[in-house]
This record gives sequence, structure tokens and C-alpha cells, in this order.
Amino acid sequence: MGKKLLSNFILKNYEVHEWKHAIAILANDFPNEFKDISGLLENFNLCKVG
Repeated sequence: MGKKLLSNFILKNYEVHEWKHAIAILANDFPNEFKDISGLLENFNLCKVG
């Protein structure tokens, strides 16, 4: 169930590992924090300079 809670963008652009249902716990018990982390990952850009 855990990885299904993540957006396709996150699954496509990050290497995702789940440990002891961490994603499901975060999403269900701490929905505001889950939303914050998901939003950060979906909008984060690291640009190579030079």
C-alpha cells in the first residue's frame, strides 16, 4: 500500500525505499507532514552549475 500513496512523479524521479510501512504511517497518522514532504519532492530542482 505504501508506494501507491506516492505520486507517479516521485516514483519516477526518486529511488524510493520503504521500511516497516513508513509511507502508510506518515500518510495516515501525519497527513500534513506527508503533504509537505510530497510537495517538496515534487517541486525540488537541483541544477548543475558550470
